[in-house]
Amino acid sequence: MARTWSFSRALRRVDQRTRLEPLAAKELSQFDSIMADMLAPFSRQLSERLRSRVHTQVVYRVNRLPHVAREFRGLLERTRPRRIYMQTAAYGDRSNLIRIAHERGIEVAELQHGWIGASHAAYNFGAVMRRPELLACLPDTLLTFGEYWGEEVRFPGRVIPVGKPSLEEAARVAVPYEKRPPRVLVVSSIMERERLISVTQSLRRQLPDHWQVVFRPHPSERATVNELYAALLDDGVEVDVQSEVNSSISNSKAVIGMVSTVLYEALAFGVHIGVIETDLADHYSSAKMFPDRISDDSSLALFANRIASGDAPHSTPEARVWQSESVGSFQSFARN
Repeated sequence: MARTWSFSRALRRVDQRTRLEPLAAKELSQFDSIMADMLAPFSRQLSERLRSRVHTQVVYRVNRLPHVAREFRGLLERTRPRRIYMQTAAYGDRSNLIRIAHERGIEVAELQHGWIGASHAAYNFGAVMRRPELLACLPDTLLTFGEYWGEEVRFPGRVIPVGKPSLEEAARVAVPYEKRPPRVLVVSSIMERERLISVTQSLRRQLPDHWQVVFRPHPSERATVNELYAALLDDGVEVDVQSEVNSSISNSKAVIGMVSTVLYEALAFGVHIGVIETDLADHYSSAKMFPDRISDDSSLALFANRIASGDAPHSTPEARVWQSESVGSFQSFARN
């Protein structure tokens, strides 16, 4: 029977040792010199305060490296895994752990956790990253939500679509579109708040009174949503308090946003999807995938009229975005 292990307890010990066993004065001096050279080209762009914050954060990470490596090697010696599933493995901050795993012949796979695409720096690599000494610091396999995501990145390892079981199950049991309440879900991306507020207020005015307009704050905004979006609450817009976004989507007939994975998740539920045009919109949510664009009052009025009049949502290549039979797809990969 397959067994799994967690690194969470080891990380608690790492935090303790990092505080008790910091870098030696000589090592810290050498590191300060290296950091000064690295930050020098950005002296005009970065304030002294910001440079100090960057320095402090990097010093802490460097302090952790030997302690993390020691714990990780110990865990691998005890467990001798065939494969490691490592979150955000391609981001770079875990490259030393990946290198240690590869030295022992252990495969590393990363499960996609959110939006990835051509403008995501963590998943697009140039030719230099194919050098053996650098490739050894990257995961072997990227397990994506569907074929679409692998086509959008330049990743030097294997890219295998396995889907997202929780989303697939939620979409399977969702109420049919025609039986859902007259409800629009507006999702925040913590970007251009004033624009998002303005569009949401206009949408509330454009739709008939019996339609609900529900605003879903970004997770980082939940604690301060009443202050950040007071203007929406005053205009009768409700706040989405559901912890699970799939439940919110499946009870809506339309979803509107700027830059959010939720827009892609909405594809699985067959709803109207409106993308608010911003400088980042084409990088995160292309017009080919999301044809309903909201750029001004006129386009917003057209979108509001479409959903209120009962028009069917646009058909989209949802199957390429979300792999079907996700549990079976992952099990097939896990057995190999």
